[in-house]
Amino acid sequence: MSRHNSSFHRQDRVKEQLLRELAAKIRALKDPRFGIFTLTDAQIARDYSWAKVYYTVLDNDKQKDAQKAFDASRGRLRSALSHKISLFRTPELSFIYDTAEEQARAVDKLLAQVANEPPIEE
Repeated sequence: MSRHNSSFHRQDRVKEQLLRELAAKIRALKDPRFGIFTLTDAQIARDYSWAKVYYTVLDNDKQKDAQKAFDASRGRLRSALSHKISLFRTPELSFIYDTAEEQARAVDKLLAQVANEPPIEE
């Protein structure tokens, strides 16, 4: 196996562990502003200096409250991560609302509208 491939796999493992640990730590904070959330993905720098963590919330109306809660707890979460994940550097965390699900719903709605329209006669 090439060195590049093993590095890629390590980064995937770190990403999965980061998501697991963060989800557990966020739930342990018991801040009602988080609401019901899901951490959907993460992008991590190759040198682990930063991580962008993507999330969704069940109630889209609470997205702004959730973002405030994520932003307010970034330091605590990073500190907790440093005790759980052994890395040369614990990444700086940024939390980003994941709009992919909303975009997919909008595309589905548009496709349904197109499918229900009568065909254009030429």
